Amino acid sequence: MVAYDLALAASTAAGAVYTASLGAAPDVYLDKCNTLKTFEARALTRSTAAGLAGLTAACYMGHQSGSMDVKRAALTATTTGLVGYATNNLHRVIKSDAIAPKVDLAVSAGLAGLCIASLVRNKAHKTV
Repeated sequence: MVAYDLALAASTAAGAVYTASLGAAPDVYLDKCNTLKTFEARALTRSTAAGLAGLTAACYMGHQSGSMDVKRAALTATTTGLVGYATNNLHRVIKSDAIAPKVDLAVSAGLAGLCIASLVRNKAHKTV
């Protein structure tokens, strides 16, 4: 099973990459989504990056903290966000042939699973 710090570190790394790529290069992402590059589409992509930045910051702070409560709170918040992203991405995969939704689904569902495994393991074993 997965310890809190592993799940937090993995989520921090993935979040940093996603935040940077969506925020700095929304046109690249929109191309992979087969989406027109309008002002609104770019703004929504950057807004998604901002939300991911918040989750990434929570993961980083949880990873650095010695408090199990902070770690658990960061993982719980991140899991909630990732389940939402995965649900939305599943809908996108069903409706679109673009590659980005498939990658997004794999990443969000994989990280959500990692976070959930960590929370369940640590709840059952009361360990870090």
